[in-house]
Amino acid sequence: MNITGGGRTGHDFTGDGVDDVAGVNADGLLRIYRNNAGSLSGDDVGPGWTAMDKVAAGDFTGDGKADIVAANNTTGDLNLYTSNGSGISSTTKIGSNWGGITKLTLSDIDIDIDNDGKDDVVAINGSTGDLLQYTSTGTSLKSGVEIGHGWSTMQHLI
Repeated sequence: MNITGGGRTGHDFTGDGVDDVAGVNADGLLRIYRNNAGSLSGDDVGPGWTAMDKVAAGDFTGDGKADIVAANNTTGDLNLYTSNGSGISSTTKIGSNWGGITKLTLSDIDIDIDNDGKDDVVAINGSTGDLLQYTSTGTSLKSGVEIGHGWSTMQHLI
């Protein structure tokens, strides 16, 4: 599983201005590796991540720390995992029926020109190939807006 990100904070889970790294091991344990002057120290966030098949990192809440959005391949739910600077502080369901989404990322492309400092979810609808933007409110998603066609052949969405 890859955790990818975009936006103003990249992968800065701690809010210290330096990008960190997150990953899921074979047992489904999410770990955040803090970047300390070029060396990494890992902290366990939690188990159960083998059920997540679409994962992205970015500043969904607009607080300067990277958050994680993940789609559960069993339930189809999209969940927001917010960072408090030392780990993941809360989990909130922000969407349902994400089973038809083939790829997603967090991006600050601001197609809707809201320029609100929050990364939005950008996703590909697997059945239509349409590229959709779901604007972040900081705690939930607004309805998806189609921003492109013909994206079904993309291998990755970054």
